[in-house]
Amino acid sequence: MGNYVPTNCIGNGSEFTSDHPTFPRAEPILATQGRNAAAGAGEQRRLGGRERGGNMVDEPSVPPPSNSPFRENGTLLEDEIPTSELIRKVVIHIDRPMENLPELTLPELKLIGRRVSFNAETLIGKELLMMKYIGLVGAIDKDTVMLIHVFRFRVNDNGPHVMQPDQALGFLSKRSIGAGLTSAGLETFTWALEPGGEAALPPPADTGGSIKRIYGKLLGQRVGIGPIPFVTFSRTSISRVNFAQDPANGFFSLFSDPSRRYFDMQCLRMFCRRYIVHTVQKNNPHQIPLRAFIVYRCNCPNIDERLLVKVTREEIEHLVNVERAVKRAKKKAATISRTALREYVPPSTAFSRTGVLYLTHIPQQTFTIGLVVIIFSLLVLFFFTFLLLCCTRVVIVPYIRQSRVYVYSEGAICLAAGMLTVVHSLLMRIFSPCSVRLSGVRFLFSVLGLASSFMLVIVLVHNLKHDHFDSYIRYDLPIEELLEYYRQKGCEGYTIPCIPQNKGMEDYKKFCFGKDTTKPPCGNYLEREYSIALNPLLCVVLLLMIFVCFEEFMHFKLLYVTRMLLSRSR
Repeated sequence: MGNYVPTNCIGNGSEFTSDHPTFPRAEPILATQGRNAAAGAGEQRRLGGRERGGNMVDEPSVPPPSNSPFRENGTLLEDEIPTSELIRKVVIHIDRPMENLPELTLPELKLIGRRVSFNAETLIGKELLMMKYIGLVGAIDKDTVMLIHVFRFRVNDNGPHVMQPDQALGFLSKRSIGAGLTSAGLETFTWALEPGGEAALPPPADTGGSIKRIYGKLLGQRVGIGPIPFVTFSRTSISRVNFAQDPANGFFSLFSDPSRRYFDMQCLRMFCRRYIVHTVQKNNPHQIPLRAFIVYRCNCPNIDERLLVKVTREEIEHLVNVERAVKRAKKKAATISRTALREYVPPSTAFSRTGVLYLTHIPQQTFTIGLVVIIFSLLVLFFFTFLLLCCTRVVIVPYIRQSRVYVYSEGAICLAAGMLTVVHSLLMRIFSPCSVRLSGVRFLFSVLGLASSFMLVIVLVHNLKHDHFDSYIRYDLPIEELLEYYRQKGCEGYTIPCIPQNKGMEDYKKFCFGKDTTKPPCGNYLEREYSIALNPLLCVVLLLMIFVCFEEFMHFKLLYVTRMLLSRSR
């Protein structure tokens, strides 16, 4: 969350790799920095430089292997170990990497110690307003986020005093931090209790009047106040989380003023949490030691070592408890969600067996498309049978009959696929083995239906070609059927009239049989008749293939929605 920080350089920036400032149930957006972020980044330097022969050399940024003693064959066992046992095994070093740190996997813990801004609803008087809050993330647990040194602004306020409120309002030191804002029109806030059970310190002398005057000039509204010592928010109530400009390291200067002792402890604990989280989550590639990090970030070169070790041990235990509480909450929510998915009962309709899938409307849509597939499958079968019964029984019917195997196979398979789709739409249900087996059979028949429809389309297109029909007339059609067609239609010959002028042509010899007549040739009648018969059939088959494709789409949609519901219930 930032770049790397030197042990021997003063800079204004962050020391770890950047991540998006997101909390679960909040709307994540791209991280933003303040107006002077580029200048602050210019002052930063890397901490990984080690003195080797008097030279500063950067070590390669390779994440160190986990030193947790609780991994066996790649399986994490820490959740089964008591917290006290985990803490007892931790070896805290302040001048070199710590040993046996427990695993911390929550990504949102990386935000601890960063200044962020987000929107939250606030009750001001009798009006519920959406306000913008900016502060340092002091602590995160399964339900709440605590900000310290908080400023509040209108939600549409984006001036320089918002991104860098300390500089804009003249708070170059922490002299006013912790003051109770008790002036008229401003809320009263108290100090945060330290995680050690120590009593809260009464607020320092009231400086609310001067703060109010400053805000009166900048905002001209009662809704902008700060700095507030701390504010706690529900993680479900915040939105539009962004990074803001972090305070300069000199801003903290811990333990330089006894009157700020309790706030300084809050800051110390915050940065200890930050160091622990980033070290455990492999975001400290140069293995910055604890003391160097705290001295640099908190501007406290004379930090008491025993206090630092004590606070670090307490914060490790606190973070482990937070991690486990969040995991328990997620597991409980997953159990509740899974139970709700299993036990949902739809209204008493034909789809009452579909469970929670009823709410997605997939069963109803699948039922409809299944009926359409059945109707068009029957239409293909009936239309082809109608052609065999109504077309000219010589020449045309034998030609159409060549594709009967493909037509009846395609119609029967698609009819079975449609019936299975209808049945599955009435019985589909998450967690049902019977539904899974029926889904597999339905998928198989749908694929076979698509394949047979595609094959039938190829056959019909081939039969509609003039060259194929011409070859059938010339080489495959019996002479008796051709003569019978002449008699029924009152025509003679195939492509040319049977007149004396054409006696030398091959078609005259092949189709006129030595007869001269003024009757027209039969070629136009033949082509028109087989085209009128096969073109509508081809259109119906194409429509059926489209509906089978849509049925397969509904099947994949069902699988996608089922997978999504199951993933949310885990």
